[in-house]
Amino acid sequence: MCRKKRGKCIEKVAEIALKYGYDSPTAFNRAFQSIHGIVPSVTKKENATLKSYPAIKFSISVQGMEEMNFRIETKKAFQIIGKICPLSKVLEENFARIPHEWDTAQGNGTLSELYELMNNKPEGLLRRH
Repeated sequence: MCRKKRGKCIEKVAEIALKYGYDSPTAFNRAFQSIHGIVPSVTKKENATLKSYPAIKFSISVQGMEEMNFRIETKKAFQIIGKICPLSKVLEENFARIPHEWDTAQGNGTLSELYELMNNKPEGLLRRH
């Protein structure tokens, strides 16, 4: 968590707070105390026991559990059309943005224009209902 010299932390609380992305040493102090039950400065003076949490890891495993029957078909070339909608790296923002984009596209006539351009199979639009 901090640079050490002879086994003791030599960084100030303010340096550690900034290093780990806290807005202020006070915010770091509060968070530290809520987790460990003591303020950070006490850990330098006493032989304090602290809690450690392993890094959170996510893993997704996709496995086919049942066989699927399929066939390969040759189709005429077709065109895919759509509307550009830049997304955020923050997933929750997209949950609000995408429905808004569909509502806007329906309200301003974009969806009607897309329907008119469909003159071949596959037909259809992906949209929320």
